[in-house]
Amino acid sequence: MATMDDWDSIGTARKSVSPKMISRAPGIGEGVDEYLEPLLNRVLMAKPFGINLAAIELRQVAASCGDGKGDRFRISIPYANQKLDWVVMFNSICPDEGPDFEFSDKSFLADPASQILEEFIPSLYRWNHLEPDALLRVLTELVFHYKKHQIDQLNQFGDRLNIEYKALLSETEICSEDVELILLPNSTQPEEAHFLIRIAIDFSKLPGKHAVINSDAVLLLVTFQGPHWNRITPHLYFSKDLEETFGGSNALHLPSFPEDKSLMEYVPEVKKSINDKINLLITTFEKKRNFVNAVLCLQSVSVLEYDAVNFDYIVCLLAHQDFHFLLQFHLPPTFPRDAPRITMQSIYHMTSKTDLFKHVMVDFVPYSPRWEPEMMFTKALNHIITKEVDKFKNISMKYRR
Repeated sequence: MATMDDWDSIGTARKSVSPKMISRAPGIGEGVDEYLEPLLNRVLMAKPFGINLAAIELRQVAASCGDGKGDRFRISIPYANQKLDWVVMFNSICPDEGPDFEFSDKSFLADPASQILEEFIPSLYRWNHLEPDALLRVLTELVFHYKKHQIDQLNQFGDRLNIEYKALLSETEICSEDVELILLPNSTQPEEAHFLIRIAIDFSKLPGKHAVINSDAVLLLVTFQGPHWNRITPHLYFSKDLEETFGGSNALHLPSFPEDKSLMEYVPEVKKSINDKINLLITTFEKKRNFVNAVLCLQSVSVLEYDAVNFDYIVCLLAHQDFHFLLQFHLPPTFPRDAPRITMQSIYHMTSKTDLFKHVMVDFVPYSPRWEPEMMFTKALNHIITKEVDKFKNISMKYRR
């Protein structure tokens, strides 16, 4: 394997002749060697890579010879919430020969023996350029071996990291395929240890989730720092859809991670917190649906509009002494703990050319989260008819029709 000394930068190979920059793009551009392009294309078009399901990206293309054919590629590989910056080096004169590699971590495969390659990177040891996935298989095997290299390095920097990793796999349902770890800034003099852990959660019961399609991911990143790896920072990552379902990235408060706690204790706590949140969302959804259904039953002919997906709101057209108005109930994500936001809206008077006059109820409206939905609506409606409609009518008449 090449070292950083072989390349000062991409496109400056000391052993090559008149290197020439070809292109720099996130995808394959013009100038890539025609024999190597299919291999590179399969890498870039591969399914999401690693446990964080990101894509391998092409950062730069260069040529090792003066004929202008791009045969050296700087790629970015997602791993442990980081990007592995590797250079893949072919020889366009002999495109059937296997690639060499430059790794940013100098301790990784600096001078590998042939038996190491045969055992851990067999697709490189028995390179076949006619195999469409040849390069992708090599990269997959290299990343797997890089993870092994990181695990082997744990023992050199105190027992805690090694014990944490082994206990996590032996004492929880987490398996080795669910963990990626990396020592930073490098594995010879690390200042941080990052553990990226995929946590299996069943989201199929969430509103709007199909029981079969359940591909949303939860990743827990735990960073160890300090002279004894006792300064610990956890961070949780959701898919975009889950983040929206949960109410934002800060909606779920992670348990604290004191220095005397271990990963094998902490990961189940995080999973329990997520499952508790899921159960709360399910309960809230059912309560909101029951409230909307209650209003539909009590005021079926008056209902103008309601949210039939998330049950976040319902709007009725009501009348009192020939004065017609809209009554809107907006159900918060914390319903029924928190009361609905009730808005009265005139159908006659406007504050502008496009906006009807409306009034958000801030005065006391009878409410208890322990009431049944029928009582919640009935008591609110009685209060509005007896206490609020006349005041709302008088105020709205100040605005033009």
